[in-house]
Amino acid sequence: MSGKSPDNMVNKGLTGHLILDFLRPLSSKHDIHRALFEALIELGPPAVDILDSKFLFAENQTADSRFYGNFWRDARLEIDQFRSSWSRDSKPVMLDLGGGNGEIQGFREGFTYIIIDVAPRNETGPEIVHDLNAPMPIDDSSIDVVFSNQVLEHLHTPWRTVSEIGRILKPNGLCLLSTVFSYRVHGYPNDYFRFTHAGLESLFVSLGGLEKKICKYELTHRREDRREPLNSEMATHIDWLGGFRENWFVYFIGRKP
Repeated sequence: MSGKSPDNMVNKGLTGHLILDFLRPLSSKHDIHRALFEALIELGPPAVDILDSKFLFAENQTADSRFYGNFWRDARLEIDQFRSSWSRDSKPVMLDLGGGNGEIQGFREGFTYIIIDVAPRNETGPEIVHDLNAPMPIDDSSIDVVFSNQVLEHLHTPWRTVSEIGRILKPNGLCLLSTVFSYRVHGYPNDYFRFTHAGLESLFVSLGGLEKKICKYELTHRREDRREPLNSEMATHIDWLGGFRENWFVYFIGRKP
């Protein structure tokens, strides 16, 4: 190697010309790869203020609310609005699609709460053991609210499930669903799909027959380190960024006409 070091390259300020100047004397791909790898290690994780400096004084520093929101906040507002229309003697039904052990404790009050999943664990009420890719053993127009959080990407035929949601909802019934747009592979037991906001809306409108109220991305956990454990066969390679850094959710809230 030429006597230059990654330290020298980093200290001078990393530029395209400097990288080319540093790599020219190297005779093998192995040396080139090693030099780049060492330089990236010396750089360390890039500081957020450096990465985002060109946006620092932009006119709009906040994500556009037309396209970005918060699923739990919007879902809670919709549920509260839905509650306000109840008659005193009604007992509406909420179906938690893929709810596991009932993670939405806290805003299901007032509902007959049912979990449907391959292995439900509802200690406080009814549950349905079911493969979510198959037609659900639920009557047409019998459910007031369908809730689903981070499940749709794990279904190998999500379009069938969306159609089923439209079938079982009552007229004016509410659908609250969040899934992923950008996320590492995470199998429970399998991981099949990613959705854009336009794709998710299209599924629910064209196949579910629902009217959109909200369909947005959520960036709440965008920069969290969401790697698989290192002993997992799906573990993300550890690179100079440290881990997966684009965790975008996408959610749809709509009603059946």
